[in-house]
Amino acid sequence: MCTGNDWLQLLVAGLTPVTAIATIAVSWRQYRIERRRDRRESYDRKHRVFAGVINYLRAVSASSSLADSEFVAFVEATSEVPFIFSDSIRAYVDELYRNGVTLVALDRTIKSGQSGDIKLAGEKLVELREWFRRQFEDSVNIFRKEMAIDK
Repeated sequence: MCTGNDWLQLLVAGLTPVTAIATIAVSWRQYRIERRRDRRESYDRKHRVFAGVINYLRAVSASSSLADSEFVAFVEATSEVPFIFSDSIRAYVDELYRNGVTLVALDRTIKSGQSGDIKLAGEKLVELREWFRRQFEDSVNIFRKEMAIDK
């Protein structure tokens, strides 16, 4: 016959695994919540970079030349690229910057009228502007791969 003390010991012994299972379940849920939060924070950081790229492309499209402030804004917006994106996106952002510098140089060459071959500079400028126009769609495709939240 079981006494009250025996029942208490059985109850305690039975609750130990239940407590362990409950602890594991709560820990698992916390882990999943933290993972989602980390993904969202990562997405927010990546989206700021992407928005900086789009703003840069808009600045190139909207004006015949780029102001220094637009370059500074682009550099500031993309400063986290090496830390949160792959090397392919870092190379793409570097290409955007280099082509922007080339665009400004060509524009200044044409405006100064001092270059012997303004026609060639004009042709290169037109090609570069067309390249920048294509980047709106290309940048979405390039960034999409690394900005997905549901990984």
